Amino acid sequence: MSKARKKKICVKVFTAPQDEWGPQEYGFLFARIDRFFSDSDKFRTAIESLDPSKMTEVTKLIIKTTLIHYGSLDKTIAAFPNLQGIEDAKPLTSPLQISSNPYGKFKEFEDAGLIL
Repeated sequence: MSKARKKKICVKVFTAPQDEWGPQEYGFLFARIDRFFSDSDKFRTAIESLDPSKMTEVTKLIIKTTLIHYGSLDKTIAAFPNLQGIEDAKPLTSPLQISSNPYGKFKEFEDAGLIL
């Protein structure tokens, strides 16, 4: 599989419909988000291709919360202007489990209504 095809598949999960998703699918999305934003230089092209207007509110919230967890929300939005609007994602009203393998408790994720 070509690198371009792999990138397209990895990025596609950011805009996928989530109607029937469970912890395993959200866990895959969270793993992609964590990987992309923990090494944003390596994934620059992929991050630049993200379009928040095509994402669900949950996806935007997971990205925002991950960036808050890393302490890099403002820096990342400044480096990737295409992510404008991510910072407007609101906490969930009902908790959502986003991992089938519990990671532990992190205040940022709990405050957002996301259970790792």
